[in-house]
Amino acid sequence: MGGILATILGLPKWAHVAMGCAALGLAFLIWLKVHDSNVIEDYERDITHEVEKKAGEAADDAGVAVTDTQDEVEQGNDEARKAADGSDDPLRDALDSLRP
Repeated sequence: MGGILATILGLPKWAHVAMGCAALGLAFLIWLKVHDSNVIEDYERDITHEVEKKAGEAADDAGVAVTDTQDEVEQGNDEARKAADGSDDPLRDALDSLRP
């Protein structure tokens, strides 16, 4: 180990400067990699929240659509029952009331 240190200390000043620059460059590349990873994680988290929000809105809209459809079906069934109640041919009158 002492031989490596002695060799490094025996190098000219420009070699020390070059090794310092290389160490700084390496440190910068490591920082850049970590920074990029953090930026990517932040972006992915933002996109995940946006997708979750849109999925929630879509689920709410689907629930409203289902409720509206159920109401329409119930209304049609009630109309068919009313038409069939006062008729000689209740099946025909019920089906006729369901036609547009």
